[in-house]
Amino acid sequence: MTVTFEELVHEALQLSPEDQAKLVSRIVNAMGQNLQGQTRKPLPDLYGSWADLGFDISEEDIDAVRRDVWANFPREDMFE
Repeated sequence: MTVTFEELVHEALQLSPEDQAKLVSRIVNAMGQNLQGQTRKPLPDLYGSWADLGFDISEEDIDAVRRDVWANFPREDMFE
């Protein structure tokens, strides 16, 4: 007998919340065991990923923005 995804979801929703939690936990654990033998593809290196966009931000620019952002912190009206 083959059960469709929709039938499975319908049946799972008929369970009590505790049994739904147990079902989810068991599925997650089984998925984790299935994935343990597989190697993950490394994430791409993001260093320089915006280099072609023409941004040139200096340390002075970063310091100036930090001063602007923190200039009014904490604001007095936050505590009223």
